[in-house]
Amino acid sequence: MSTPKKTVAALLLAALLLGGGWAARATHVLKVCPQGCAYARIQDALDALEGEGFVFVRAGTYRENLRIDGKRGLTLIAHPGEAVTLEAGDAGAPGISILNSQGVTVQGLRVLGGARGLEAGDTLELNLLGNQFEDNAVQGVVLSGTRATLDGNLVLGTRRDREGNNGQGIVAFNSVVTIQNSGVLDNAGFGVLATGSSTMLLTDNTMEGNGVLGIGVEAQAQATIQRNLIDAQKPDAEGRFGRGIEVSSSGTVIVMDNFITGNANAGLSAVAGAQLVALRNTISGTDGFGVLLAGTSQTSLAQNTISDNARAGVALGQQAQVSLADNAITGNGGPGVSVGFSDIAGEAVQAELKGNRIQANGGCAVAVDGDEAIAVAGERNRGEAQADTCDPAGKLGQGFWTR
Repeated sequence: MSTPKKTVAALLLAALLLGGGWAARATHVLKVCPQGCAYARIQDALDALEGEGFVFVRAGTYRENLRIDGKRGLTLIAHPGEAVTLEAGDAGAPGISILNSQGVTVQGLRVLGGARGLEAGDTLELNLLGNQFEDNAVQGVVLSGTRATLDGNLVLGTRRDREGNNGQGIVAFNSVVTIQNSGVLDNAGFGVLATGSSTMLLTDNTMEGNGVLGIGVEAQAQATIQRNLIDAQKPDAEGRFGRGIEVSSSGTVIVMDNFITGNANAGLSAVAGAQLVALRNTISGTDGFGVLLAGTSQTSLAQNTISDNARAGVALGQQAQVSLADNAITGNGGPGVSVGFSDIAGEAVQAELKGNRIQANGGCAVAVDGDEAIAVAGERNRGEAQADTCDPAGKLGQGFWTR
């Protein structure tokens, strides 16, 4: 995981302070430090800034809650190489609140102790670069009606509220968000949640040790989740969940080239009316299922490696519609593929399996429940002998296995 380059900020600062170049002529530059600057409080500098400009903050701990409202072209940045901590003066309010603004950048701050580290509403072109949001309550970062890029941030240790709810690292509601090169770690609730009509791109991040889910996509949200490490999510207080990625009642979600490892309940899950495409992921080491597909979800899994999970490699249930093509499903503790849940009657799973390698699993290669409406088609699958297939109703057909 990379962070924004200090040299870029240093060069920008040098250009501004030397007084030459377009940046110095077009913008205002205000400086904040505990002693010896024109401003000792960050909020005072933000309020004093007229038009576009920069607020540079020198090293120190600033106990205040910041509000940016109606600003355009504002950059709030820690002085390169210096540690700037914003500790919420009012623990019941956000550390930073950004409203009705455009072209705002927040860079290099450590923000802690607020009810939300940062909240943004009705804001365009928001850039959060190289910040650390730590030990906040409710959410680390929450975005509503906002277009934002988060690059090189750490969001960690978010706590639940007094009622025991929330605790998410990052939440986007009706927003367009890119999250990249960031770490979302050890938050009490979801690592990242996309909800409402949000569109989200997550690339090259680490989601580790969060409660409930690493990444959740729900409502009508859409997401592309690519090249992330999604590891070791924890169950909730009742011992449930702990899933790497869960898609629920969403728009189309594309999950590709991720490492989804060591999660408590399932590596990848699609439920309710989710629409999911999963391509070239490694899903392994889960204490439960590698992949869990249920509800009325519609899912395509292709070229994934699904291995060494404690229960079934892929579990299909209820009315799920699933295509599995060219996956390697090996070394799982239960069946390679389980179609139908034995404790649910009247299921109508529709599954097609083509060209998969299903080998060395602890249970049957493929186990098919006997519910009448379950239908399984397939061809060119390779694996254990057909005698190891648990298919009492004979649903697989003659061409399912290739010898």
